[in-house]
Amino acid sequence: MILRKIGPNKFVQVKSVDPSEEEEFLTVNIGGEFIRVDDLPVSYSGIWIQDSNGNYIPDLDAEKKYYLQKLDKECTDYILSYYPDTKQKSDLFDKEYHAAALLMINSSYNSDQLYKLCGNFANEILDGMKTFEEILSTLPEIERFHWEQLIKVSVRTAWLQRVKYQYYQYKEKIMKCNSVDELHSITFNFLPFPKLS
Repeated sequence: MILRKIGPNKFVQVKSVDPSEEEEFLTVNIGGEFIRVDDLPVSYSGIWIQDSNGNYIPDLDAEKKYYLQKLDKECTDYILSYYPDTKQKSDLFDKEYHAAALLMINSSYNSDQLYKLCGNFANEILDGMKTFEEILSTLPEIERFHWEQLIKVSVRTAWLQRVKYQYYQYKEKIMKCNSVDELHSITFNFLPFPKLS
C-alpha cells in the first residue's frame, strides 16, 4: 500500500496511477505507527492504547475525561437554554420583592413559612401531584399575584436543583464505568423544563 500524506494525520491511499482510484482517510499515530481510524474501535477522545493482546482499544481514562467534558457542556447548555443567567438573577429579586409584598398584605405570614410553602408547591408541580393552576386556585385572591410570582420562581429554582442533581448522578456513573462499552452506552437525558402559564 502506498500512502501520500495530505495533512496532519490525513493520508491518501494510492491504489494505481489513476487519481480517481485514490482513497482519502484519517489516521492516528500510535507509538510511531500510523493506523487508519476506521480500522480502530470507536473512541470519542481520539486516544487509543494497546491491550495485552496487541489490539488497539480506546483509552478508558481519556474516554471518561471526554464524557465528563461532554456532560459539563451539555448540562450547562441545557440549563442556560431554558433558564439563562439573567433570568436566574432577576428571580432572586422577584423572590425577595414578592415575599415582602405578601408579608405586608398578610401579617400572619413569616418569610420562612412563605419559602417553605413555595418549596412544597414547587415539588408538587414538578412531581405531577398538582398543577400550577390548582395550587393558585387555593390561595386568597388578594395575594394571588404575588404567590404566582413566588411559585414560578420556586419551580424554576427546584427544576435547576434537580438538573444539577442529575448532573452529579451522571458524573458518578461515568467515573464508575469499568469498560469503554459501558461508558459509550451512557446518554444524558435531563428533566424537562416545567411549563407554567
